[in-house]
Amino acid sequence: AREVFGQLADKAKASAIKLVHLEQFDDAQRLDKLNTFIAAHPDYAPAYFLLAQEFSEDRLGSQSLSDKRSEAEALTKFVSYEKDGGLLKYFVDQRELADWLERSRSRLAAVGDVLDPQRFAPTLTPMRSNAGWTITISLPEAATGISWRLGETGPFTDTGLMAMNDQRTGKPMPNSSFELPDSTTATTIGIKYLDIRGRETGPFAIRFDPDSALQQGDKQILDQFWTSWIAFDAGGNNGLVYFTQMLSYRCAIKEVHYGLDGAAPDKEIKMPPCDKKDPYAIPYDYQPYFKVADSVKSMSVQVTYTDGTKSPVREYKRQ
Repeated sequence: AREVFGQLADKAKASAIKLVHLEQFDDAQRLDKLNTFIAAHPDYAPAYFLLAQEFSEDRLGSQSLSDKRSEAEALTKFVSYEKDGGLLKYFVDQRELADWLERSRSRLAAVGDVLDPQRFAPTLTPMRSNAGWTITISLPEAATGISWRLGETGPFTDTGLMAMNDQRTGKPMPNSSFELPDSTTATTIGIKYLDIRGRETGPFAIRFDPDSALQQGDKQILDQFWTSWIAFDAGGNNGLVYFTQMLSYRCAIKEVHYGLDGAAPDKEIKMPPCDKKDPYAIPYDYQPYFKVADSVKSMSVQVTYTDGTKSPVREYKRQ
């Protein structure tokens, strides 16, 4: 069939015959010939629908983001010719045209906003410890390799592979984190990765501000574990209210106010300054508790964070 259509394509002037001929080739050849055809006939609309099929889930089985973007770009181009009946001249059977348009719109709806470059970019989650920073990388798709660099120039460092396979790729899962020293200053972190087909994606430049990251991380922990902000009579120390957890994550705190037995939280707990070099340590000369009367039954607490937001007024009952 390929030879027959090849002979027809050599003799015929109709672009449709040439398009049918190139569809007879195997995958890699077919895509190359299709791109060559489009370069020579950039306004031949049906070619874009066929190009989209080369990157489709039906054709590939599993799609990378790059595949989805290529599919969406080609389908968007094809559908754009529908305006003012621009596709009618290519189809004898209008039912076939309706089918192509329906399939195109269905796939464009399925891939969503995949063409938005900001929607599918890697993100970083910094986590501070006394030893430094652990930076966890979140990717928008499965990857077979990840690398990073500090700053906007210089070589990238591979994160390495883990001792387990990723079921999505069938290959060893790349390590999704790396370490930075606590002395790291505000900078840009570059991230790039290899997708499921081994194609490099990126680099992406992501801003890293250690001060902001420390505050945001501490705030997240405080919000999530607010039930541990204070503890009445902890460890059998009757008459004492401990606020050790708030103290440990004080780098996110601007002010703490409290009230007793239903009173408005208008009394302040003075916190020591944030120690960026050792942020979770409690100063040796600071007492993480204060005394209350045995008659006190409850306590309300409100935190004002360094970003200016305030927590809800939290209520704590004495047991």
